[in-house]
Amino acid sequence: MPRFSPFLFVIVLCTSVLAQSNLDESNAAARAALITAAKYCANIEVYSDSQVPRIFARMSAGWREFDSRAAWSQAGSPKPVALAVPGCQDCSR
Repeated sequence: MPRFSPFLFVIVLCTSVLAQSNLDESNAAARAALITAAKYCANIEVYSDSQVPRIFARMSAGWREFDSRAAWSQAGSPKPVALAVPGCQDCSR
């Protein structure tokens, strides 16, 4: 069985350690961007969950907005229907 030289052992060990090390400068920017995007998406999700969608239906005179699903049902459940959630005024919090 051939002997491995200590030099070869150091090279093999160092390459695996260097391959697993991260470059702090480039990873820090990418990590910060990912955290920012995750926070933004979480805020949008919380905001969307707290909003009641607006109900629109096409009537003979054009599109009409209904105050509730009950009002839409009383009008005969006209089709087509569009649901809209009010826009987020300040989701950057």
